[in-house]
Amino acid sequence: MYLFGAGKLTATLENGEEAVFGTVQEVGVDISYGAKELYGEHQFPVDIARTQGKISIKAKAAKIDANLFNAVFYQGDVVTAAGTTTVTVSNKLMGSAPVFALKLEVEYKGGEMVMTFPRCISNKLGLAFKSEDHLIPDFDIVAYADEDGRLFTKKMVGG
Repeated sequence: MYLFGAGKLTATLENGEEAVFGTVQEVGVDISYGAKELYGEHQFPVDIARTQGKISIKAKAAKIDANLFNAVFYQGDVVTAAGTTTVTVSNKLMGSAPVFALKLEVEYKGGEMVMTFPRCISNKLGLAFKSEDHLIPDFDIVAYADEDGRLFTKKMVGG
């Protein structure tokens, strides 16, 4: 199967509402592990054991959406009046962060891949303003195990 394009990215919030990352430009999913090497008298290890793992997701979505930003990152107070949305962010206690499920869907030539991460938090939001270019917010997201120990599911169809 071949896949093409950035796909569609949707967050499902704790209250069940969905928030779509609009005009997705890029999504990267990195799954990595550490390793502990055992050495003897030789130059190369005689054994290697996998250690801690991490799932990092980076997304660039060009649509500026105050409600999405608030739902997955700020967790602030939102007021919308007369076409203006204002998000007020206060100094919350450490450990407080919006938790959401994340779904990445990519379709191409009859094939589809869907990755679902049941529990995520966003730990970075980048806003890079450039002359002669669009603002494309950059989200860093970390996935972690849900109460059943699931990290993600990956479904591939057709192609």
